[in-house]
Amino acid sequence: MTIKEKREPQNPRYNARKTPETIEKARERSRVHREKRRYEGPEAYKQRAHAAYVKYLQPKLLTDPERYHAKISEHHARRHRIERYRRGQILKQWFFKHAWVRDELPWKSHRPVLYDQNTGHYCAGCEWTKYGGRRLWFKNLVDESYLCQSCYIPPSPDWDQIMPKGYEDIKTLKDLKARKQQLDGSGAPPSR
Repeated sequence: MTIKEKREPQNPRYNARKTPETIEKARERSRVHREKRRYEGPEAYKQRAHAAYVKYLQPKLLTDPERYHAKISEHHARRHRIERYRRGQILKQWFFKHAWVRDELPWKSHRPVLYDQNTGHYCAGCEWTKYGGRRLWFKNLVDESYLCQSCYIPPSPDWDQIMPKGYEDIKTLKDLKARKQQLDGSGAPPSR
C-alpha cells in the first residue's frame, strides 16, 4: 500500500462527494460567508467578540481569577522583554510624535511615512495589500515601493540597517536628540 492510498479514506460515499464541482461549491460558500462577515459592520463584530469572550475567557476568569490574571501579566512581561518588540514600539512612538525623526534623519533604505488616515499600500515584504490600511508605512528610497512595520522590523532585526545613518546605537529619545545636535551642530526641533 502506498502513502497516497493510506491518506485516501476508504469510504466510497466520501470519495463520491469530493468532486471538482462540490469542491468549487464549497469554496464559493466559504467566500460568500467571509464577505458577509467582513461587511456586517462594527456592531456585529463586537457581538461576535463578546460571544467568544463569554464562551472561552469568562469561565477561566470566574473559576480561577488569580491564575488567569497572573498568566496574562506574565505574557505581557515576556513580550516586553523581547528587544524587537520593545525597540519597535519606541521607534513607532518616535515616528508618530516627532515629525523631524521621520523627515530630517538620514534613513538608509526606507523613509517612514505617516498618513493622517489609514492608507492602503501593497507591502513588498509580505506581498500583500494590508486590509484596512495603515497610518505608518516605510517607503523605499530607490524604487518607491512600501513596507509595513512588521516587514521593516523583521523577527531577527539588524538594527544597524533599520536605524538612520549615524544613529545605529541609539535607544532613547534623549540620546537621539543629543546625536542629532552633535551631527548637525544645531539643536533638535522640539516635540509637538
